[in-house]
Amino acid sequence: MNFVSSDLARYAAYPDTISFQVDCRRYSWPLRPIKRIRGKNRYAFPEAVLAHVISVLRHMGISASSVAAILDRLDQITFKKALDEFEANLVEEVILTLPISRYFEPDDEGDLATVHTSIVSAHETLVEIDALYIRLTDISRGIIDGHI
Repeated sequence: MNFVSSDLARYAAYPDTISFQVDCRRYSWPLRPIKRIRGKNRYAFPEAVLAHVISVLRHMGISASSVAAILDRLDQITFKKALDEFEANLVEEVILTLPISRYFEPDDEGDLATVHTSIVSAHETLVEIDALYIRLTDISRGIIDGHI
């Protein structure tokens, strides 16, 4: 499933594609195209969901530059793997627990998970640290089904 920049701008709740692309470049959000067709960037399903995460964080009143710092705490490899499994109906939930502040070193082996495929593991992380809880199951299903 491929998405274009206007789709990502809509998922990120931006009024137009240009302002979304400007902020994406300015704040180095981790939205990378998978290929370019006829002069337009094409994005994968995880980038579409990540655009929605940007929308959620901005609606919480978090500035665009702080959104970039919070997204840096997200384990991108695990995030993409969880969404691939969700798309293939191997898991039923995708939940993010993004730490509010940095409690640990980035390459510490004991880092707590930021991407969960069960509510139980997400709540265990919330017991350990203060984190933003974002359930992506419904929006992901809507994007896959084409309702959004």
